[in-house]
Amino acid sequence: WGNAFLDDDEGDEDDHDPATSAAVATVSATVDLSGADGGSGGVGGSGADGGERRARRAALRSRRQRDHVLQQLVTMIGTNVALYNTLLHFFRTLFVNTRNPLFCQLRVDVLMALHEKGVSDIYELDPCHPFAWCVDACVRTDAVNERRVDELRNCLEPIADNDAVLGDLAMIARSPYVYNMLVRAVLQRLKSVVENELIPKEDVALAELTAVCQLALRARSMFVSTTFVKPSATDDELFSTFYPMLAAKLLDDIMRELELDDDDEDLGEGGGLDGGGSSGVGLLLLPPPPPLLPPL
Repeated sequence: WGNAFLDDDEGDEDDHDPATSAAVATVSATVDLSGADGGSGGVGGSGADGGERRARRAALRSRRQRDHVLQQLVTMIGTNVALYNTLLHFFRTLFVNTRNPLFCQLRVDVLMALHEKGVSDIYELDPCHPFAWCVDACVRTDAVNERRVDELRNCLEPIADNDAVLGDLAMIARSPYVYNMLVRAVLQRLKSVVENELIPKEDVALAELTAVCQLALRARSMFVSTTFVKPSATDDELFSTFYPMLAAKLLDDIMRELELDDDDEDLGEGGGLDGGGSSGVGLLLLPPPPPLLPPL
């Protein structure tokens, strides 16, 4: 993503106390990220073959059910709203102090596990639930279609600046599964813009997905500064400099693929190396080589 997508706090030094380090080790053993970088879907993305995609979706659906520690957390919370809020505060604190996005993943997983268990006394009170449900559905299907983009926008629009809920929404977007899906969706959308000869700044879906990615990268800095502001949907640096440069690279790749396809078709029509159509074996006949030594 280049400098435009670098976290503002990336250069700071990590300084973990023993308790925090133990918590990180526990979470790393708890959260399964085996499929977080798989697939190549997105908006209109073809991804891998059908069998591989179906297997990945099934694995993602069952990941929370197979996580015994996560299920124990859900059982422990029950319908206790105060305990749920305390756990979320614990996740925020550890995320800020360790910069480890696994705590963002736990923020999503606990909420969605409560949803799957039908604990409406908890998840219906969480203002992040519609957003978490939407991005979780995008991860499970490995795609972000136009309807999902509209749902994401509808989840973010009612949230005003200086509302601390933005920090939790940013944490959800920063979770490894979700953020990886969003970045791939942006790339697929930009490729679609190039193929349809459009301008990146005029594509609404690209702008909305970019805003969510920027929100994710500001998650930690929001909590540190206690300044909760939504990013602009049309960042000048991204849409006037970065995206046009990336679009030019994508266009070069597309043109290169078309040229290779044309070369393959020309070879096929020629019927072989000697251009003799479909007759014969299509081998180029060379003249006999000269003798190595002159005759006696």
